[in-house]
Amino acid sequence: MNFLDRISLRKINSMVLLVIIILLVWHALESLLYLIGITPYSPSLQVTGRRLFLWVSLHVIISLYLFIKDKYVNRKFKKYNNIRNDTQIQIISGIAIVVFVILHVLTYSISPVNILNNYMVYIHFIIDNLLFCSLLIHLTISIPKLMVSFGFLTEENSYEKFSYRISTALKIIFIVLLFAELLYYLF
Repeated sequence: MNFLDRISLRKINSMVLLVIIILLVWHALESLLYLIGITPYSPSLQVTGRRLFLWVSLHVIISLYLFIKDKYVNRKFKKYNNIRNDTQIQIISGIAIVVFVILHVLTYSISPVNILNNYMVYIHFIIDNLLFCSLLIHLTISIPKLMVSFGFLTEENSYEKFSYRISTALKIIFIVLLFAELLYYLF
């Protein structure tokens, strides 16, 4: 049995998600430092964003394949409504992320953050915060599932406790990013 036989596509997708989370945190940190005026604008933001986009594309392709495969295999399987609801929320938020990432890239291509005119400030702010909200919703479900996939949440109630903690942490990150954008765009 070779290595590829021992690892499932779900595990690969989980590892891809782990890379996405690392790149996303790096991109957010770079953006935050720029927005609050600690560092100057750096082309590294674009490079990190491009790398992030490639990994997200791979994640979308694998996730869609797994969703379609599961839908076909389990079409008569109607148990576990909470898991189905979470999956539906992930799909909807994932679609929203794709839409807002495309808009994010387009608007920053048209009007880079270091060269803003009046109306683009509002467009950037709205698109970025809708993207943040979509990411918050998606990651609140995805990160606990990732931890289960890697075998870290095996104790009773550990999934619920971890979900609550990660949700709280993501909300704090969202608020920090929101304030950073407000400070940058208003002052």
